[in-house]
Amino acid sequence: MCDLRDRHERGREAAESAGERVDGPYRFEVIEGAGHWLPDEGPDAVIPPMLDHLAQYADRNGDAERVPK
Repeated sequence: MCDLRDRHERGREAAESAGERVDGPYRFEVIEGAGHWLPDEGPDAVIPPMLDHLAQYADRNGDAERVPK
C-alpha cells in the first residue's frame, strides 16, 4: 500500500501508523503543497514514489510478484 497525501489531509495519524496493520509493503509520504487531488495537482511529486513502491512487486521480467515483508 502506498499512501501519499498533503500535510493537512484528514486521517493522517491513522495513515502514519497503518504500516503496522497491513500485510505487505507500506509507504506513507507527505507531498508538500498538494491538495486533495494529488495526481492532478502534483503528478511530478506523485509518480516517482508510486513507481518506486510498485517496483517492489516486479521481478526482472516485469511480472507481478508479491514480495514478503
